Amino acid sequence: MKVTWPVGKEKARIGKACRQHHELILGGSVLAIDPASRSMGWAIFRKGELEDSGTYTVAGKLAEVRLQKLRELLWGWEVNVLAVEKIRGPAHNALYWSVGVTAVSVDYDAMVEVPISFWKVLAKQDPQYEKTDENDAVKIGETVVRLAREEAYLKDAAAKILGGRK
Repeated sequence: MKVTWPVGKEKARIGKACRQHHELILGGSVLAIDPASRSMGWAIFRKGELEDSGTYTVAGKLAEVRLQKLRELLWGWEVNVLAVEKIRGPAHNALYWSVGVTAVSVDYDAMVEVPISFWKVLAKQDPQYEKTDENDAVKIGETVVRLAREEAYLKDAAAKILGGRK
């Protein structure tokens, strides 16, 4: 199915990240995260294919307590690429903090921030999609994998064209 991605600076940024890390994304492991301090969706992709997904739910009134529990749940993950929903604009502090906790708790080689507008393109095209933290994480991961495939294709095509010149 053809995807029409949003254009502009965000496309340039995520395209560059996926092009730069396409070998890690398509040949290694990707942990996709839909961040939150109470219920965080996650999905793991290996060699570009969804392997597993779920939701981490943490209880507690204080954000600090929830974030500490979240760190304990994420600690020990080792992946090639961490794909996290890009949070911009007004949001609860705990949401920003959950992204920070994720970034310092997971051991990764590269990180790709995925704008909401990008993964929602795939969600809207999927008639089976139902809004949950887990499904959002899956779409974040699918976005990174799909863009990496597109960017790798474009990179290979350009190399063939340029390689044929004398």
